[in-house]
Parts: sequence; structure tokens; C-alpha cells
Amino acid sequence: MMRLFLVLILCLQFVYAYDAQSAFKNADKLLATKRENNVFAAYNDYKNLYLRAIIEDNEPLRYRALQGIVRSGKLLHIDVHS
Repeated sequence: MMRLFLVLILCLQFVYAYDAQSAFKNADKLLATKRENNVFAAYNDYKNLYLRAIIEDNEPLRYRALQGIVRSGKLLHIDVHS
């Protein structure tokens, strides 16, 4: 029973594997369309990446995510100054 549980957890990790580079690619594509709903989706992706960078203490990821938050926030007229 324990083996089955461990195999299931291992499989779920592969299914839900999250790659920051592909997330940035996707967010950049959404941002490039300049459609409001796509820009908002990109804004949320950048925020998620920023939180991930804080948890992982990854400075380059944090900086790149902040750049995306600022760019998309300006397009959405969200105050990202702070």
C-alpha cells in the first residue's frame, strides 16, 4: 500500500511539474497580445512566479518576475510603483 502511495506521489510530481522558463514564455506571449484579458493572465503568472522566487530565494527569477509585473501592471493601469 505504501509503495502504491509513493508511486502515485511521484507520478503527480511529473504531471504537475512547473518550469519557470516555460511560464515566462507563456506570460510573455500573453503580454505581447496586449488584449486586456491576456495581459491580466500574464500579470497573474508573473505574480505567481514572483512568489515562487521568494519561496525558493531565487534572486534572478525574482527580478525577472518583477519586471513582468511592472510591464503588465502599467498596461492594466495598476499602481505597481511600490
